[in-house]
Amino acid sequence: MKKMRIRIGKEGKVKLDVEGAVGPECGDFTKLFEEALGDVVQRELKPDHDQIKTTTHEQSHEGAS
Repeated sequence: MKKMRIRIGKEGKVKLDVEGAVGPECGDFTKLFEEALGDVVQRELKPDHDQIKTTTHEQSHEGAS
């Protein structure tokens, strides 16, 4: 599950911290909020930004008796 932590400093500086998103998924998750706030002054990417998200699907096949 993706989570966004929003911190607003005394001077009005806003910091977003995202958990549970990797790669471009993080930017997609924060895009509308960033647009509402205005210009992004600085962006710090976490080390997991360049990781590839993998999804595992389980499939069960029931045999005919």
